[in-house]
Amino acid sequence: MKRLLLSVLGIAASFGAAHATTVVLDDTFTEASRTGTINAPTSTPWWNSGSPASQLTLNTAAHILDYLPNSSPLFGSIPIQTLAVNSSLTLSLTFTVIGNTTATASGLRLGLFNAGGNPVGADGTGQTNAMYQTYAGYGAFVDLGAASSNTSQIVERISNASPALFTSGASVQLGTTTGAAPDLSAGTPYTLTLQITRDTATKNTVTLSVNGVTFSDDDSVGITTSFDTVALFGSVGSASKISFSEIQVSYDAVPEPPAAALVGAAALLLLAATRLRSARARA
Repeated sequence: MKRLLLSVLGIAASFGAAHATTVVLDDTFTEASRTGTINAPTSTPWWNSGSPASQLTLNTAAHILDYLPNSSPLFGSIPIQTLAVNSSLTLSLTFTVIGNTTATASGLRLGLFNAGGNPVGADGTGQTNAMYQTYAGYGAFVDLGAASSNTSQIVERISNASPALFTSGASVQLGTTTGAAPDLSAGTPYTLTLQITRDTATKNTVTLSVNGVTFSDDDSVGITTSFDTVALFGSVGSASKISFSEIQVSYDAVPEPPAAALVGAAALLLLAATRLRSARARA
């Protein structure tokens, strides 16, 4: 009886432990050019929609992507990822703010989007462009300044919104939850994560975490479940420069238990219950 119960418990435990994490992109900027070809998971091209294009440069010696905030989005493509229920997609940025950090509401904006068939593939597409209207997904607005009273927000962008990707008219705050400004210091490396979890067929939870500030908001109206684009945005004046040392996207899945295993576990449980009743009857 004991051995049988241990077998059942072992099968049940295997269901809960079966997390599978896939690294979709882990760009540490070792490539020779920022405008090469998609080579996921090790690299992807990064495009500067603003002008001049030199505001986004790849430091090949230091393996750093340097961005001079210009109030225009940066874009990088990833292989399309579709969230199953109980799965998550996480964007992780490792970066350092260089120079002055001015308290600027929503100075850094970032998000994971579905480009709707219009991925950016060149520099100079502009702060606003009709092609962005097909973009849908989730993002976060964060103040880069130190000791700022501005709040951080988690936002949703729906398709057919404004042709400006990251403006307030294009992005709607999810719920009423906000987080404190992360109080970032110039010259210090930080890691920021934005995670999208599909809780049910009709509900996503989006979580932002940076420098001790963590909060979440839910979306249950017209959720986005497929993503193929990373977008970043720095407001003019929010910092002299933002240096990215790593941009990573990972997919974390909780596989459904195989049907055969479920049937086996049920049969073992039934057998255990039958033996227990027989033992009690003989007692």
